Amino acid sequence: MKGRGIRIILLCALAVRLAAIPAVHRTAFTSDEREYLFMAHQLLERGIFQDSNGDRAIRAPLYPIMTAGLLWVVGDAILVLHCIGCLLGTVVVWLVYRLSLRLGAGEPQALWSAGIASFYPGAMGVAAQQSLRDVQNRPNLVVVSPNSPEAMTKFAAECRELSIPYLYDPSQQILRLEGPELIRDMDGAHFLFVNDYEFELISRKTGFDLARMLQHVDVIVVTRGKDGSTVYAAGKEYNIPVVPEVS
Repeated sequence: MKGRGIRIILLCALAVRLAAIPAVHRTAFTSDEREYLFMAHQLLERGIFQDSNGDRAIRAPLYPIMTAGLLWVVGDAILVLHCIGCLLGTVVVWLVYRLSLRLGAGEPQALWSAGIASFYPGAMGVAAQQSLRDVQNRPNLVVVSPNSPEAMTKFAAECRELSIPYLYDPSQQILRLEGPELIRDMDGAHFLFVNDYEFELISRKTGFDLARMLQHVDVIVVTRGKDGSTVYAAGKEYNIPVVPEVS
């Protein structure tokens, strides 16, 4: 029967997501979800797009707006919000299927794409299973960049335990990490790479100014878009301009 395959995949995708709620979320919110909820409450109650630091939020507005609408309908029912998230995730699977067909894929290929979108979390899903202890040739430097929070925590801890210098680049995961977690993984890092917004965000979450951060990390590199970059190292500040555009 035409369409039976995608219906089965959608039902399985929904079932997997619903089953994961108690295991993954434990009916509580992550720090990232709490931030979105705060922004949604600000929209709903005060009509302003503001993050938990009191600043104008720079995140894409669609999800907070949608969450504000859901809060207006169901209130702060955690389980209901998670279930609605599962439904939306299932809709994404259907969109992957439809997009595959629109791009010229046959029915079997489109079903494979939808199936992958249903169950495959990507490499981040198994990142924490890796270990630096399994690397035969000890690296001279490890880059701890945005990944699953569990993997980032593990790799930074292993670097400290094995005395391997590492570059800490938390980037977008700063929003999911709490101040003590950031302090712990900055401590022992040789480099900290951030942009100017991320630097301010780390400062707010940790309560550290530049001087305090440099007590935990040897070199801090702050990128500033069109204004170049600033390197703080050995008590000195180096301002690096952008490369001029070639006409």
